[in-house]
Amino acid sequence: MPIQAIYDDAWSAIMRIQTEVYRQSVQEPLAVLTSKWQAGSATCAVFTHPDALDEPVAYLLAHPWSSQTPPHLDQMIARDTQTQDLYLHDLALSIRAQGQGIATLLVEDLLIKAQALNVGCIRLVAIQGSQGFWARFGFVAEPDAAIGARYGADAALMWKKLT
Repeated sequence: MPIQAIYDDAWSAIMRIQTEVYRQSVQEPLAVLTSKWQAGSATCAVFTHPDALDEPVAYLLAHPWSSQTPPHLDQMIARDTQTQDLYLHDLALSIRAQGQGIATLLVEDLLIKAQALNVGCIRLVAIQGSQGFWARFGFVAEPDAAIGARYGADAALMWKKLT
């Protein structure tokens, strides 16, 4: 199956994808990314493709998060069992995987999982001009939201209520 849970050997590909698609100011170290996975492994996934020798070509990291303010970049995340809300930290596709509908598949997969887990709300910070993509799934920008400057001048906090 192309969408699957993140597995230990996927991290080298995940780090390569992050380096390939994100400007340096928003890249995070492996330890930070794995803390997000460990906090929310049920809502994290990779997309593998047979043409890429079954190596991940995309990943999605989403974890429980109770605050309306997004976590800071480089912030280690601990498991939060007191909330039904998620923070969608990252959706990234290698350049060779873009334009094939893979991002949509990963988001739809997350929304199905979130419904099954009775998630109340998903928040994210849209960066690098991605607000329109997220709006297609019903995410709404929160004007005047406080987000860190490292996310970039075009960043916007967005949310989607599920329950």
